[in-house]
Amino acid sequence: MGCYAAFVGIKAANAFCAANPEAKVLVVATELCTLHFQNKTDDDNLISNAIFGDGSAALLISADTSLSSKVQLKPITFHNELFTEGEQEMAWNIGDFGFEMKLSAYVPVLIEKGIKNLVQKLKDKVSVEEIHHYALHPGGKRILEVIEQELSLDRSQDWAGREVLRDYGNMSSPTVLFVLKKLFDSLNASNKGDKILSLAFGPGLTVESMILEVI
Repeated sequence: MGCYAAFVGIKAANAFCAANPEAKVLVVATELCTLHFQNKTDDDNLISNAIFGDGSAALLISADTSLSSKVQLKPITFHNELFTEGEQEMAWNIGDFGFEMKLSAYVPVLIEKGIKNLVQKLKDKVSVEEIHHYALHPGGKRILEVIEQELSLDRSQDWAGREVLRDYGNMSSPTVLFVLKKLFDSLNASNKGDKILSLAFGPGLTVESMILEVI
């Protein structure tokens, strides 16, 4: 699934906890992107080799809010869309020497065309008007710039994604969890009720999105 896989894990864990209030689900995302380093000089491989890194992250999901005295994040809705025009623009293909990543310059254009409409559909599901924080998967600098432009954000609102990209690169599926952790560490009781918009993109081109509430 690539970069959006953590969302699939969160959705599954959330469903388990909704079905069983006593469930406690550990979601772990680990990617060793350097295993797939390709010793080639074409643009796709140069970009992939430069931007991708290794990472691992985990989170605990439970309906029991007494597990922690700190603020917590509650998923309140999810939305998924497939931008089929990007099938060949972002892809993991199995080659003779590992996975071959393709991340073309056309991906930000696809995101630019569809992201505003997707976010509106997500917000309409739960009648959310205002978003207070953003946890955007930093697939690359240009992807973040396009999202900021389309959602009328300034760079300070996307600070967590930009810091993760600067410090760790794109680690595929753990990356958005790193972003959420940075946001989580900046929150306190005064943020109760705030809404967080989170987005991630992967092969397909697949877009996963969710809104979380600070409780």
